[in-house]
Amino acid sequence: MKEDGSAERYLTVDGYSLELVQFHGNLMLLDGLGIDVPLIYDMEEREYIEDQVLAEFVKANFADRQGYAGKSHDLFLFSGGADALYLAGQAGVYRHVLGGSTMEQVIDGELNILGNPACQIMDMIATSDDEFLVVLTGEKMTRFVYDPNVPARPNEKLAVWSLEEDEVIRQTLSKYQKDNPEIFVEYEIGLEGNTMTREDAIKNLNTRIMAGKGPDVLVLDNLPLASYIEKGTLLDMAPLLDGMSGEEAVTEFLVQTKRMYEAQTDGLPEEAVQTWEGDRAYYQEYESPNGEVLEESDAIRTRHQAVHLLGGRRQFVAGVIEDVWEYNSQLSVSKVEGFADCAGIPMEGQCSNVIRARTLLGINAASTYQKQAQDFIKMALGLEIQTDILDGISVLPKAIRNNYENQWRIYKDNDYVSGMSGTYDLNEEEIIMPIRVPDEKAVDALLQWISAMDTAYVEDKTFENVIYEEGERYILEDKSLEEAIDSIDARLGIYLAE
Repeated sequence: MKEDGSAERYLTVDGYSLELVQFHGNLMLLDGLGIDVPLIYDMEEREYIEDQVLAEFVKANFADRQGYAGKSHDLFLFSGGADALYLAGQAGVYRHVLGGSTMEQVIDGELNILGNPACQIMDMIATSDDEFLVVLTGEKMTRFVYDPNVPARPNEKLAVWSLEEDEVIRQTLSKYQKDNPEIFVEYEIGLEGNTMTREDAIKNLNTRIMAGKGPDVLVLDNLPLASYIEKGTLLDMAPLLDGMSGEEAVTEFLVQTKRMYEAQTDGLPEEAVQTWEGDRAYYQEYESPNGEVLEESDAIRTRHQAVHLLGGRRQFVAGVIEDVWEYNSQLSVSKVEGFADCAGIPMEGQCSNVIRARTLLGINAASTYQKQAQDFIKMALGLEIQTDILDGISVLPKAIRNNYENQWRIYKDNDYVSGMSGTYDLNEEEIIMPIRVPDEKAVDALLQWISAMDTAYVEDKTFENVIYEEGERYILEDKSLEEAIDSIDARLGIYLAE
C-alpha cells in the first residue's frame, strides 16, 4: 500500500494459505497451511533464501502443526532484532541466527504456560530488555523475564507416563508446573516417535515398575488395569464396578451389532451404499502420522457424523458424544428442514449408565512423591482445567455450565450459530446445518445424562480389536456366529493367558 492510497501486487505465493507474515529486517517470514517449512523472502534481492538448520529443526519439531488463521498459531516466528529470530510453540522459544549452526532454547515450554495446549500463541514480541511478551488464547497475556537465581530445571521431579499423548495431562502439567516451580514434571509418552509397538511400550513400563523405577502418575488408558490392581501396583484405586462379561456378552454384542448394520443398510439407495463402502475403504487404508489407521482412531469412533445422516448416507448415527461441541451438533440436526423428527437418546446397549473414560489416572503405590502425585491428580480434576478441557467432556457439572455460559456470552442466544457444517445429498443438492448453541434447558438435559452415569468403560484395544475383526467377518457373513465366537475365544485365550 502506498501513501497516496494506491496499491500494487508485491508477491504471489501459489498453493499455500498464508496465515502468518512477519518481518525481520529486510526479510519477510511467511508461514501457513501447506507450508512444510516457513518461507524466508529477501525483499531487497526479491528472492527466497534457504536456511538448512532452521528447516531441519522445524521438520523435526513442528511437523504436525496446524494454522488457525487470525486466531492462534502452534508455530510462531518473530524477529529478535539484529541477526536473530525466534520460533515459539508448545515446546518453548528458540533463538536462531540465520545462517548459523544452532537452535538455542531460551524458554522451556515444559516449565510454563507455553506447554498448555489450551493456550495457543496469538502474538509474541521480544522487548529491548530481553524480555518476552506473549498474547495467548483465552485473553491471557504473559511476560517472560530471565531470573539468574532460578535454576534452569528444578531438582525435585514428578514423573507422569501415558501410552499416547493426552491433552488433559498437558494442560494439568502446565498449571502444576506454574504453581509448583520447585518441582519438575517429566511427561513421558510410551509411543512417542513410533520407536516401539504398543505391547513393547507396556512391557518396558512394567519392567520399570517391577524394578521400583516406575513413574509416579500413570495414565491408565489401554494399560492392564486389572493386573495392576491385582498386584497392588496402584495406590488407593477405587474398585471397578462389575459389568457384564463372558462369551455370552460377546455373542450378544455381535448379534445386536449385526442388527444395527442391517437396519443401517436396509432400504438405502445403491448410491449411498457405494459411498459408504468408499468411506470404509478410505478409513481402513488411511494411516495417520502416529501410525494408526483412521478407522481405529477416536476421530471416527466417537464422531456422530450428522452430515452423513443429512446427506442420506446413514439412516441413524450411533456413537459417543466426544465433547460439548458434538452435543451442539447433535441437537442442531432437528433444526434442518426435513429433519424435525430427529432426536438424540441415550443408547443403553448391554449396560446402563456407562461413560467412556478418556483419561484414567492412577498413582504408583511405590512412588516416593505420593503427595505431589495426589496434588497433580486433584489439579487435573479441578475447575480450571476441567472448564477449558480440550479432550472430552468434563467430569464437573459446574465446569460444563461454565463452558456453556461462555458460549452464551459469545453467541448471545440460541439464534446465533457456533459454526456451520455442510454436505451434499445423493442428488448433489447442498445441505447446510447451522450448529446452534443449546439453550439452558438442553444443557440441563445433558447434565442430567452425565449425572446418571455410574459405570466407567475401561478400554482394552487388544480385546476390542479381536472382537471387531472377527465380528466384521460375522456381520459380512464370511463366518457363522459360532465360528466367529470360537475364533475370539481362541485369540483372547492366548492374550489373557499372557
